[in-house]
Amino acid sequence: MTPRQWFFRVMLTLFCCFPLAAQACFEEAAEQHDVPVDVLKAIAKIESGGNPNAVARSKNGTMYIGLMQIGTGWLPTLAKFGITREKLKDRCTNVQTAAWILAGYVARYGDLWAAVEAYHSGFPRKAQLYSKRVQRLMPPSALAQE
Repeated sequence: MTPRQWFFRVMLTLFCCFPLAAQACFEEAAEQHDVPVDVLKAIAKIESGGNPNAVARSKNGTMYIGLMQIGTGWLPTLAKFGITREKLKDRCTNVQTAAWILAGYVARYGDLWAAVEAYHSGFPRKAQLYSKRVQRLMPPSALAQE
């Protein structure tokens, strides 16, 4: 096998299997934290466009890290569980963390959509718009189950 053939084989394998690995992260996190997998996927699409390397900064200086855009305001809490800024760059750690945060909001508010709004923002109007965006990205069959 030539180096060029090897390179293309490796690239094909990465592109082929990568979605399966990502899917497994979402499914495991959803099951472990009892949140809908389709909600997690929709949040990832909105927050980072599906980019696990995304980093953003808000006007107040907060940074948002990874696929699910976990805010640095969570770092002191996450440190108690051994999760650092660097570990949030791992796709599965990021999704697991987001699922844990979302599950905490579900427990607090007793409603999935209120939890989705809280995940996004403390500003009610923006949060409601965000929740509607998440719902629009979900398959109709998943919405019927909520």
